[in-house]
This record gives sequence, C-alpha cells and structure tokens, in this order.
Amino acid sequence: MTQRKAIESLYIDKCDIIQLVSAKNPVNKRTELTEQVVHKSVPCRLSVKNIATASDSDTASSAVQVTTVFMAPELDIPAGSKFLITHYGREFKYESSGYPAIYSSHQEIRLQRSDWA
Repeated sequence: MTQRKAIESLYIDKCDIIQLVSAKNPVNKRTELTEQVVHKSVPCRLSVKNIATASDSDTASSAVQVTTVFMAPELDIPAGSKFLITHYGREFKYESSGYPAIYSSHQEIRLQRSDWA
C-alpha cells in the first residue's frame, strides 16, 4: 500500500468547502464577491487536539483547541475558506485560519471554529 492510500484510508469525514468567488448580480448587473460551495462532499479527516493551559490566577485554567483537517493535496484551498465538516454524523463549521501545508500524499489545514450562519 502506498503512503497516500494509507493516509486516505483514514478519511472518515466529508467536507464542503466554501470560498468567495466573483459572480454577476442579476439585479444590478455588477460583479460582486459571493460565497459559493466550490468542493462538495470531499473525503477528509478531522483531527482535534485539546491543550490545557496553566495560569497563575485564582480563576479556572483555560483550554485551547487545535483543529486540523487532512485531505487530498491536489485541491486548491486558499486561506480564508470556510469548511462545513460532517464528523461522526454531526456538522461543524470552521474557518480556515492559515495556508495549507501541502505534501505529496496529503495537505493539512489548520481550522478555527466558527459560528457563521
């Protein structure tokens, strides 16, 4: 089994990727930026890591969550894209917080949890 096939065998999630694209508004005839799903039902793997941080105060310690999505390397995902990921039957909304790290077998994109509608 190749390295890529081994990694892709771990893709148990699906994601829709939403980006800003230029589109002509039919009402005012102007070209405007609108959000559109550019990739639908892409196989992926969501990785969530919780990191507890210690603090020198009387209040509760805070926790940081680092979320990364793994997917095929040939997809062009610019920073700032939004993700709707189905993970174990539940949908989660994320914003891309950085540029993808692209390897020959996969790409990794750090995500930031979002509450967009």
